[in-house]
Amino acid sequence: MHSSVKEEIMEWKERNPILRDCRLADLGSLNINGAVRDFIPWAYGIDLVRGPGVDIVIEEGVVPKIWRGIFGAVVGTSSLQYSSSLQNYKKEIIDLLRPGGLVFLTVCSPGCKVKHTTSSVTEDTHRLTSHEVQELFKPEIILSYHSAGDGHDMIFEGHLE
Repeated sequence: MHSSVKEEIMEWKERNPILRDCRLADLGSLNINGAVRDFIPWAYGIDLVRGPGVDIVIEEGVVPKIWRGIFGAVVGTSSLQYSSSLQNYKKEIIDLLRPGGLVFLTVCSPGCKVKHTTSSVTEDTHRLTSHEVQELFKPEIILSYHSAGDGHDMIFEGHLE
């Protein structure tokens, strides 16, 4: 996780005091280069594979009933670009959130020249524009956009309608 992303998440947390008292899901939490729980210890780690930082393993696009609608916020740091299905990624977020729940996403910008890898994926699949990300999540989630300080990541914030 880039240091600018950590700073962005901490600022988001300060702007939204509700985050101090709600369940927070870290979608794509496998700790490769830092995880949300490193600085938000009560975050539940959710991923497709077991490993460091993962509490809940799900199948792509399938959130078990016990975890549906119970999270006040979902954070996804650079995990969208690895998803084999953008619609499944969106569905996971919607299924995890309670009504009005908050969303914070980072997505590698199209201009970022670095190709990223994970333990199970050799390189990121999707390089989307900010407009494409916003359109993907409509109408259920309306996202605002800004660029992270390092220019590598696009930052999106919103809530489940």
